[in-house]
Amino acid sequence: MELQENFESLRADGINPYAISYDSVETLSDFATNHGITYPLLSDGNSDVMKAFGIFNDAVPEDHNWYGIPYPGTYMVDENGIVFERSFYADHIARDSISRMAQ
Repeated sequence: MELQENFESLRADGINPYAISYDSVETLSDFATNHGITYPLLSDGNSDVMKAFGIFNDAVPEDHNWYGIPYPGTYMVDENGIVFERSFYADHIARDSISRMAQ
């Protein structure tokens, strides 16, 4: 929810946040409605993008509820689509803070 709480400030600084999930469009739409999310939530239903970027979590068995949940992290992309920074964590408790992303 920190991302949503700081959405306007990020936009004012020229940062356009997005989130990606393997959840369906319908699930993401419900989540956005229920939590007041106004930034784009992108559905990667087959996890193709997550696999291409190496963040698909296959460290747990396929029959486990957490299989495929991507590692938490952030890509910072410039206006030309070039990734200039990335940070990912092996622990789902760890997250980047908004203040760190906006530096």
